[in-house]
Amino acid sequence: MVWGPSVFQAKSEDPLVAAYADNTMYMAQEIGTNNYVLAIAGTNPASIYSWLIQDFNVHSAVPWPFSPDAKEKNEMLAKGTSIGIDNLNNKMPNSDGVSIQEFIQSIANKGTPIQLHVTGHSLGGALSPALALSIHDQLTASTRALSLIHI
Repeated sequence: MVWGPSVFQAKSEDPLVAAYADNTMYMAQEIGTNNYVLAIAGTNPASIYSWLIQDFNVHSAVPWPFSPDAKEKNEMLAKGTSIGIDNLNNKMPNSDGVSIQEFIQSIANKGTPIQLHVTGHSLGGALSPALALSIHDQLTASTRALSLIHI
């Protein structure tokens, strides 16, 4: 394991909402290679937040947050997916305070091509393609060419 694990837990006065892990992920590297796996956990069955805010929140769409002209180009995603991607990208640093995007950028900055496999189960499976695209869209142009992201 080279990053994480990291857990997001919704803040709430309601103990039924705040008592459970809502998103969890970690990154592992195959020893001796530049192959990485970013794994995202599925829905926590005890988490009301996971069910209501992320899983079932598909009735409205929001613009893709990593494109300045997403709305004009009709680049949209479900609101629940958008919330999950925001959690994974912005609210889940590792124990050193490093976000997953910062960690991947630091690997890519070394100049050696990497293979990043983004995967998950259940909710993690729904979030993995959007997270992979968000990682790709946030890499600098020079490092983007060195990264091969698989879903």
